[in-house]
Amino acid sequence: MLQAKNVSKKSTAAMAAALLFHACLISDASARGHIEGPFFNHDDSSSYKDPYRGIQREGSDLEALIIAEIDGATKTIDIAVQEFRLPNVARALARKQQAGVRVRLVIEHDYNFTIAELDLGKVEVGTDHSSRRVQEYIRFVDMNGDHVLSNDEISQRDAMSMIRAAKIPVVDDTADDSKGSPLMHHKFVVVDSARLLVTSANFTLSDTHGDYTSETSRGNANALLIFDDTVLVSEYQKEFNILWGSNDVKPGKSLFGVNKPYRGAVRTDAAPDTGVTVQFSPTPRGLGFDASTSGLIDRSLQRAQKSVQMALFVFSEQKFANTLQTLSQRFPLDIKVLVEPTFAYQWYSEVLDLMGLQLLSP
Repeated sequence: MLQAKNVSKKSTAAMAAALLFHACLISDASARGHIEGPFFNHDDSSSYKDPYRGIQREGSDLEALIIAEIDGATKTIDIAVQEFRLPNVARALARKQQAGVRVRLVIEHDYNFTIAELDLGKVEVGTDHSSRRVQEYIRFVDMNGDHVLSNDEISQRDAMSMIRAAKIPVVDDTADDSKGSPLMHHKFVVVDSARLLVTSANFTLSDTHGDYTSETSRGNANALLIFDDTVLVSEYQKEFNILWGSNDVKPGKSLFGVNKPYRGAVRTDAAPDTGVTVQFSPTPRGLGFDASTSGLIDRSLQRAQKSVQMALFVFSEQKFANTLQTLSQRFPLDIKVLVEPTFAYQWYSEVLDLMGLQLLSP
């Protein structure tokens, strides 16, 4: 059976279960001794109090899990995340920095700014996604709602201002002398080179708790996993050091995007049918599909014999659709695909292919 559905709100919680981001992570059940979680911010079996809106909501508090890992650090904290806007996480990092723990932060260059660095007089009141996000964040920092951002409000709510004030070193993806890579979408934390937190969530309200100005909002559906497997932690530490350019507090020759050295799939267990497999993207040009993270995912799909459940934000890889079609003809497989509705009916969506439909490209 082949099913493709566009889903939204609470039902999209399953989307985060895949945890196939720009670092492709594939786990077998036999390796679960190395895993804590998964934790979902859309989960009706648990609840917590949103620390910023004060509302009781269903799900796991992903920010609290991140802070718990930070609080447990004794030597080093390395964070690579596309966008960083959670003040409680920034406050936890500042405490550790002051206590002598080495803290390093890699973010995407489009988000490497404080709210004071925005020209608020030119912030457009618009309905597009970018304008709404900036307006939402301004309202979050404006704690008393007087439309004036005081120094006290900024010091309590603007995460990047707090990072700068704590003198935490930051590198973004222009550090490799480029204009920045649109491919820096990491969301991971390595603590003491011994523990790894990987999440599909950016460190923002909308990816963890929900939109600040709407009490009914539960934000984007995301998941979080914590590992203590030495091989897996080591691979993520290597990835961070490549982005940072060194293993020291001082950055070195940073590498991002296709400039990074290619590393193929790495398993955490020598046995062929157990363990966790990790591979980082993007793949340098010329190596081909089989060498890429998409190739790794496709090979994993091809091993299915009973069922395939895919939870994806965007599904646009034609070869995945071809593999699912072949599988559905070979076995009586139960194949289910959940996708974000915003992208389900775009011309490039393979959901349409699974449904036997096709749109002409623009």
